[in-house]
Amino acid sequence: MGGAPKPKGRQRVYSIMGRHDEDALDMLAFQAGEERAFHRLFEKYRRPILNYLYRFFWNQAIAEELTQEVFLRVCRGAKGYEPRVPFRYWIYQIAANAGLLTWGVKCAECC
Repeated sequence: MGGAPKPKGRQRVYSIMGRHDEDALDMLAFQAGEERAFHRLFEKYRRPILNYLYRFFWNQAIAEELTQEVFLRVCRGAKGYEPRVPFRYWIYQIAANAGLLTWGVKCAECC
């Protein structure tokens, strides 16, 4: 019943994704302590996440603040990160959650 052993680290990314996910590999490298890997992810996703969050509020200052929050959450969640889905889906889900939470707070303040 045990089946085949679960692959670990970089091999696990390939078996779960079915293809090479460089971003997931960078996140695993960051998880292992390689700070340059986080910088690569930040440089790749900073502008797209900012633009995505801007479309929630049409406010640059809020979008910038939430973008910082997203990357803080990525840092905080690094230890528990497992590449079950492509990294891109994971970070955009963090951004969506941050945007929706802030949207709820902003709506509550208005009413």
